Amino acid sequence: MIFFGLVSSFKLPHNNQVYEKAKSLIDQSKDILLIDSFPQPYELLKNNIIFKEKNSDTQVFVKLYKDAELQCLNTLNSYNGQLAIDIWLGEWLIICKDSEEVLIACFDKQTNSTHHAIWTTDPFICFTIYNGMINEFMLIDILNKVYQNNDINTKIIKEIHNKYKPAFNYELNAGNKILDIFKIQIKKGSKKK
Repeated sequence: MIFFGLVSSFKLPHNNQVYEKAKSLIDQSKDILLIDSFPQPYELLKNNIIFKEKNSDTQVFVKLYKDAELQCLNTLNSYNGQLAIDIWLGEWLIICKDSEEVLIACFDKQTNSTHHAIWTTDPFICFTIYNGMINEFMLIDILNKVYQNNDINTKIIKEIHNKYKPAFNYELNAGNKILDIFKIQIKKGSKKK
């Protein structure tokens, strides 16, 4: 078994740990910050998110489930957000920082206490979540247009895709970065034999 020193995953059982980590990921992001948030977590983090976008070069993408007062340039209000809020028993928060760190948390809808939360730096998990989030964001963006206009054409789809191109280009390089990290760690691990 090879231990990868840069890879770790932690359970965060308390709200203060979850929100402290969430704020840290937002503040430390350098390139691309992806956030998928239900209303309660967003309300607690929106000032950090808005500040980050306005005061850095970080590209911020936020998916919300209802309209919010303060929004980032790339904010999506999901076409079926209210349905998710009504059906789900908890409040969801996912933050992916630069495809390198991920926080996933679920909170009690009534008390906002943490049901379950993990934070990971596992490159494969982070890369996979980044990929899933950015593709979902683009799909939601397309579906929002379909439901708003009751029509969509190739031009609109291309415009939406172009909005996400920097995130997809970043993803291409992130995949190679992951492979480089593991090659280095495997070489270090093999020397210990």
